[in-house]
Amino acid sequence: MSESKNFMLLAALLMLFGAWMGYANHEMFMELIAQVFDQLEELLEQTEENDSPAFMAGLIFGNNVRAALMMLGLGAIIFIIPAISLFVNGLAVGFILKVSAIGGISPLALFTYGILPHGILELPAIIMAGGIGIFLGWRLVRWIFRMIALAINPDGRSGEHFREETQPVLKTRLKGLAIFTVGLVIVLFFAAVIEGYVTPGLLEQQMEQISLSWQKN
Repeated sequence: MSESKNFMLLAALLMLFGAWMGYANHEMFMELIAQVFDQLEELLEQTEENDSPAFMAGLIFGNNVRAALMMLGLGAIIFIIPAISLFVNGLAVGFILKVSAIGGISPLALFTYGILPHGILELPAIIMAGGIGIFLGWRLVRWIFRMIALAINPDGRSGEHFREETQPVLKTRLKGLAIFTVGLVIVLFFAAVIEGYVTPGLLEQQMEQISLSWQKN
């Protein structure tokens, strides 16, 4: 999937832009973020009912795999969908950091202890899935236009060359996509384990230190 490198960079920029917008203009996106938080509240309710790191990790793993596969699958049909998803995910991160800053909690501390431990695996995986989804959707658009050109001029040299290229390229991309998907699931599994077992303890410890510093002041 080396052809999709530029699209992965685009995906990273979309998420970073979303994070910046969520941090700098959090009030503007409150309604949109509220919809994201409604989904998060459902997950939190389930984890509260089953107070187990294993259950939490499994829930997070399933949710992240579903989101990543949707970006791949839907992106292959309409490339704008993973682009929007990446932007909204970045928006949510920026919004959370801004709200924490307003509440007196260091955004850097929250990011370091609450997002980075699992995010170091999860965020690149989601960005790569989104980038490949955008790439596949864009290639589909190009393929449709080339098919139209082939229908208009079926006997042209360009059409003959296109037929010779299509099958081997398609096989190579499907093989690469299958390998990537397996790797994606494995990375998201380890990210979910870290988020279920490690992140809560680190975040709780950091919050306790912040609370103690407030009491001293």
